Amino acid sequence: ISFLVVKTNNWKIIGFHFLLLILARFGYSQVTFRRLSVQEGISNSSVIAITQDNDHFLWFGTRDGLNRFDGYNIQIFRKDRGNPNSLLFDDIRLLYFDPLLKNIWAGSKKGLSRFISEKNEFHNYHFNPTKVNDISEYYIQALLRDSKGNLWVGVPDGLYLFNATKDKYKNLLFIRILPLAEILLL
Repeated sequence: ISFLVVKTNNWKIIGFHFLLLILARFGYSQVTFRRLSVQEGISNSSVIAITQDNDHFLWFGTRDGLNRFDGYNIQIFRKDRGNPNSLLFDDIRLLYFDPLLKNIWAGSKKGLSRFISEKNEFHNYHFNPTKVNDISEYYIQALLRDSKGNLWVGVPDGLYLFNATKDKYKNLLFIRILPLAEILLL
């Protein structure tokens, strides 16, 4: 005769395993994964960023566009030079789903694009205080929404506070990094 001694913490583990057994019995054991590749329609095999929106679409940022996957089909968004409401740049480096505005933000080496699903279009933002409305080489490295609804945008040498509801941003911190040759001349 053997006895099973169970400590209080072990009840959680036993309960979890029991739950798994019940779920497996009623058909929930089938978990499948699907690989998406260029052959299945994704724009590029180098996926740099992934997010999911409130409609449960998966968004993939690649080196050749933004991809939206609905579970069956992939829709690709790319820059169209003739359309100002297209993606700003095809090489997507960062994705963020904005729960406040229900939009997708795509950061690239050229700036920031916001996908507005109701209009099926993008609004583009350039972050370069020295060249207003000029295409900058500002690689968007970080996005964060604060409790007041502001979007913080991090670029290689600066930080911007962006009010997305008013479509306005201001430069909070801009650090000009001097080339080594200029430092030596100082």
